[in-house]
Amino acid sequence: MAGYSTDLFDLVKTLTVNEKAYFKKYAYKQQSDARENPYLRLFDAIDKQETYDEEKLVKKFAKEKFAQKFSAAKNYLYNLILDCLAMYDTNSEKLRHKLRQQIKQIEALIDRGLMEQAMKKVEATRKLLHPDNVINQYSWHIELINLQLEIMPYKTETHDERMKLQYEKSHLLSVIANSQEYYNLYLHSLHLLNQTGYTQLEKHGKQAETFQDIISHPLLADINLALSFNARLFYCNTWFNYYLWNADYHKALHFAQLQVAQFSTEALQLSNVQKLMVSYKGVLMALTKLEDYDQFDETVREIENWNLRFADKVTPEAVNTLMDAVYGSPFDAYYNQKRYAKAFNLIPNMRQYLENRFAQRFKGNNIHYTLLIAALNFYAGNLNQALTELEVVLNDKDLETVPITHCTARILHLLIHFELKNDLLLESLGRATYRFLYQYESNYQVESLIIRFMRNASQIANAKEMTEALKKLREKLEPFLSDEFEREAFARLHYLDWIDSKLNNCTVWEWTEKQHTKRIVAQKTALKI
Repeated sequence: MAGYSTDLFDLVKTLTVNEKAYFKKYAYKQQSDARENPYLRLFDAIDKQETYDEEKLVKKFAKEKFAQKFSAAKNYLYNLILDCLAMYDTNSEKLRHKLRQQIKQIEALIDRGLMEQAMKKVEATRKLLHPDNVINQYSWHIELINLQLEIMPYKTETHDERMKLQYEKSHLLSVIANSQEYYNLYLHSLHLLNQTGYTQLEKHGKQAETFQDIISHPLLADINLALSFNARLFYCNTWFNYYLWNADYHKALHFAQLQVAQFSTEALQLSNVQKLMVSYKGVLMALTKLEDYDQFDETVREIENWNLRFADKVTPEAVNTLMDAVYGSPFDAYYNQKRYAKAFNLIPNMRQYLENRFAQRFKGNNIHYTLLIAALNFYAGNLNQALTELEVVLNDKDLETVPITHCTARILHLLIHFELKNDLLLESLGRATYRFLYQYESNYQVESLIIRFMRNASQIANAKEMTEALKKLREKLEPFLSDEFEREAFARLHYLDWIDSKLNNCTVWEWTEKQHTKRIVAQKTALKI
């Protein structure tokens, strides 16, 4: 409920069955009479709730001492679970958990003066690390070097060895600094892309200048200046973002493919599943823009085959990125290609993806995919379902993350109410939508024409006049198809198909299917001739 922290509830809901069982065994040990442990009963009560309701919990445990200070009780249980998870993770196969455990053992040996044993342990631990930066391992290398320097006695005969370690540490610090610089460039480019959408160079002067400053940075002159695996990924991704923004999709594809090529070994792929799948997603995005559907389908099969080979080795936090590549990218592409049936068939998988707790951290993706689900329902004539899906986007308060998506959502909102014949709403919604687009600098003429039409729709007297008004709107919109910038607005919502469906008294989905059938017949006829 409003005003109550849901941190404990959110944590409990992320636990697996095995983690819950481990916690209960752990909690039993914290109290002599485990059956009377009120915190275990509080844990179970929270676990049973579908949505967090603190008032019900306080009422349920009113007779317990902790009910008088319920916030303190929640905090105690929260930290108890975290302590338990820290112990649980020491048995994990994940490299970072193994490294933490090894370092704790090394420190225990040092504290007891067993320096020779500690040094052996350091040398064995360093062998666990990959020679390249697989999981941001440079910080681990540095921590182990610091332990080696602490263990090594200050003697003349150890001077050369100590200096060798210091030089190695300096090199690692320079590699980290280099990677951080590339990361900053990438983040800046991603921010510009999210703020303005694609093909914006001529429409957003300040952002264009900023993007030019980014790509003029000396580090972006050559990939060989990137000193680590991560730095090379950031190099490719920054250039990809720039060319995607500039609508040069052939060059965008080149850098997306170059990024995938960095994952040259199975070890690199399995240690960086999220980054690998994001790289593949870039390839699919560029191929969609180029309308190269053969290579697109081939790349999708490549990702699916990778998933079949390695799905059981993928860590839980990487599953969402894998699902995004296997389902999300094709879903996005099928929508753009107007292959609505294929996109619609993926909606159950998309819901599974959007419910993944790790996927929920990527709000931009979630909002975008939710908008597409709403649009597909609109195209299919499922207007109430479209409105229900769209409410998720309209109720989102983080308007700065992907403002371009929020602008599109408000126009779709207008279209749905137009179809529902809510004429009295259209004028006020149209004004609000226009103000929203102006505030977030969405400069598409296509969108302005649609909003103007909607605001005036209630004044159209009859069906005949509406048909004429729709024809005139189409005439005004069609020339913008030749404008690279304006085409992005047509890609987000298929306005011309919607108008054509209205003129032919069918749904958008039915209209596109008819057009697809006509193209196939025309192609077969041409082959016969």
